[in-house]
Amino acid sequence: DNLITAGYVWSPALWTRGPDISDVDIAVEIDGNIAWSGKGVHPFGGVLEPILAYGRTPLDGYGALAKGRIVTTGTLCGLVEIDRPALIRATISGAPPVELRLE
Repeated sequence: DNLITAGYVWSPALWTRGPDISDVDIAVEIDGNIAWSGKGVHPFGGVLEPILAYGRTPLDGYGALAKGRIVTTGTLCGLVEIDRPALIRATISGAPPVELRLE
């Protein structure tokens, strides 16, 4: 994604809640231990804010809004540091969990 990382985890599960995440509980586990839990927040204050900001000052090196790109609004819980191989499990209330094994 364009915030800071070089990767993205995706799930085929449908999201049916819409853009309001003000009451969504999120938990991130590393090897079964809670690394972060709390209410979800948009990193820039709302769904469209990062897209509007990019449109005002495009970072052409990324081509983030190029035709055919998938645009997301970033993490809802901030960055969670992972410095070793681990099983990561993220849950958002009302949606199936997503798991990723880092090797």
